[in-house]
Amino acid sequence: MAVVGGRLCSDLIMRSFRLSSFLALVAFLLALAGQILITLAVHWGLGRHMEGLSLKEIRMTMTYVWQAQPIQLLANTTGKVSIAALLVTLHGPKYAKSKTIFIWTLAAISTIFVIIAIVMIYAQCSPVAKLWNESLLGNCDGRIRNQNFAYVQGGERVMWMRTGGSYSARTE
Repeated sequence: MAVVGGRLCSDLIMRSFRLSSFLALVAFLLALAGQILITLAVHWGLGRHMEGLSLKEIRMTMTYVWQAQPIQLLANTTGKVSIAALLVTLHGPKYAKSKTIFIWTLAAISTIFVIIAIVMIYAQCSPVAKLWNESLLGNCDGRIRNQNFAYVQGGERVMWMRTGGSYSARTE
């Protein structure tokens, strides 16, 4: 909160509102919304033994957990895109165009992976409500597919951290 607030204050003082600051604010608000949903899940029983929960508590806990997942994924990715927007403003004139293309390509790949992940989260069960209510008729055949995609997405995240993290050390 302090970092986002500091960035917004510096933008006000400089009288220029940067894309990176706007995206940081959006990422913060998405993370806050996701945290609110997880807090509601904790209220309904997340973290307690399942044997001590009623069916309603289990259903409500899972509802909030499944609703929080895409919001938290979007918050994480919006934060990455915010960092990409900030890095684009920091690099020096040497190879400026290629550096800009490189960093925005990383941001686009990360965003595409997260959009695919969100679609796959909700497409794994039919009907979708079966995610949090196992008693409904239907199937959840997409769980193994999601697990396999998570491995691929993990590789993408390592690529982002390795290349994006070392990017700022190579600016001239």
